[in-house]
Amino acid sequence: MNGDSDLGAPSSPRRQYAKWRVLSLVLVHALIVIHIAHWLIAGWTLAPLELNEVLYTLELGIVTAGFVFMALALLSTAIFGRFFCSWACHMLALQDLSAWLLEKCRIRPKPVRSRLLLAVPVGAMLYMFAWPHLTAVIDGRGLPLLARLHTRTDGQGWGSFTTSDFWRNLPGLGVAATTLFVCGFAIVYLLGSRSFCTYACPYGALFAIADRLAPGKIRLSKHGASCTRCGVCTAACSSHIRVHQELTLFGRVVSPACLKDLDCVSACPVSAIEYGAARPSGFLSWRRFGRFGVPYDFSWSEEALMALVFVASLLSLRGLYGRVPFLLSLALAGIAAFLAVIGTRFASRRDLRLAGIQVKRAGTITRAGWCTAAGLLLALGLLAHSALIRWHDFRGGRAFASLVHRNARGESLPGDRELRSAIDHLEFCDRFGLFRSPELSWQLASLHWLNGRPVAAAPHIARLLKHEPCAHDWRIKLAAAELGRGRSEAAETQLVEVLERTRAGSSESDRAVRSAAHVMLGDLAASRSDSAGALEHYRQALAGAADPRSLQHRIDSVLASMAARP
Repeated sequence: MNGDSDLGAPSSPRRQYAKWRVLSLVLVHALIVIHIAHWLIAGWTLAPLELNEVLYTLELGIVTAGFVFMALALLSTAIFGRFFCSWACHMLALQDLSAWLLEKCRIRPKPVRSRLLLAVPVGAMLYMFAWPHLTAVIDGRGLPLLARLHTRTDGQGWGSFTTSDFWRNLPGLGVAATTLFVCGFAIVYLLGSRSFCTYACPYGALFAIADRLAPGKIRLSKHGASCTRCGVCTAACSSHIRVHQELTLFGRVVSPACLKDLDCVSACPVSAIEYGAARPSGFLSWRRFGRFGVPYDFSWSEEALMALVFVASLLSLRGLYGRVPFLLSLALAGIAAFLAVIGTRFASRRDLRLAGIQVKRAGTITRAGWCTAAGLLLALGLLAHSALIRWHDFRGGRAFASLVHRNARGESLPGDRELRSAIDHLEFCDRFGLFRSPELSWQLASLHWLNGRPVAAAPHIARLLKHEPCAHDWRIKLAAAELGRGRSEAAETQLVEVLERTRAGSSESDRAVRSAAHVMLGDLAASRSDSAGALEHYRQALAGAADPRSLQHRIDSVLASMAARP
């Protein structure tokens, strides 16, 4: 440790850092509430400081507030270490809160140590941050992005630093609640404290790389007593680092999983540990006894099973029903992989515990074990169902994209085999899925319309409009479908609603849908021999028509046919 210098004065004996970290995390959540409140009151606010907005910088070249926030967090980590994760991350706060509540209930889940799952954050990081650039090069589009960064206003698409659409990149309430429950509680209960950080978080993988360069380390104190290797520091570490072992070997904690929460510093009974400057760890943590410093919990065959289940679960769950986001699917896939091994052990071992619960004892399944077995079977059934739905959704979605492209080229599609296949796949999702996403309704409505079957499209359009009531083009099509079913009053209701919703609109699209609605209302009035009503609607249609000459020709034909009636 010669040549190392202090970052500050040595810590006082047994100083309690936990309360300061709690205060910091409470302040973070208070700022989140203030951020949302400002948007609700003012109608605009600073764009969300979400780390996933980095993707829009990488893929589109748009500088977002989230990108700047991420850059500053990485820079601070490269100097001081991973303080951001434990002192400012809302997801870690939720995990620590869950672990605290479980401990209050006298439940202390055993930490799970897996080789495979350790690779998940790195793989997710490469997929999120490197894959877009690789595919851009493969497709011949070049590197976007970082070479020509620019900013945009909300009027041009994505606001760079301020926005009026705060929820633009955030999930709905139900998905957010599910994500918080799975990533903050379920994964902690099953895999141990901070297991989302260890086995799922791609941002944590980036911070771990930066931490390897940081001089800020947990180290042996130069001013306190000598370390007695009692292991109290290791017991206090919620990140499951063998603190006393690393201090003995290296004089500092070199694991990039160290989140600098300083619990080990507070726990040391002889004040032999402190935070200070030390040589960056580099790759010292890559040693023969692995990430945890103790043997892993799974054999290589079990790790292989986990790999298969993880990949299958991730492919089945990501984007399911258009709702499951990437981070939630990573956490669920990790849980599924772990439970798959538990399932095999359930059948092969005489004694088995799961998250502190004895499920088998001396070859006999306990009452809790029967409940666990039922839960595992239910989870397997749901996963299999999700895989089936996701496969049909993938096949139908790929065919849909091809058909949209062909339709844009002017190809005739009704009766096409690919069109029929796309409809069959997506109708399966609609019939047997647990949820219907707006995207599925839109796809089926589009496919039936392309197939020349507006009546079949009608129920899908109606569901789409419940989610997107301002989709005026689709409301016009629904009115046409209702006319095809002989329901003129229902069609008129939809057309009147279009006029009501676009009354104050002055855009070209608003004028176009108003004109189309007036034409159809004029046709309805003409079918009832209401010449005055027809003329009024046609007059208003002409006022907003993009091609008034063509529309005038059609109106003249309708009026001529009305005049010829007896």
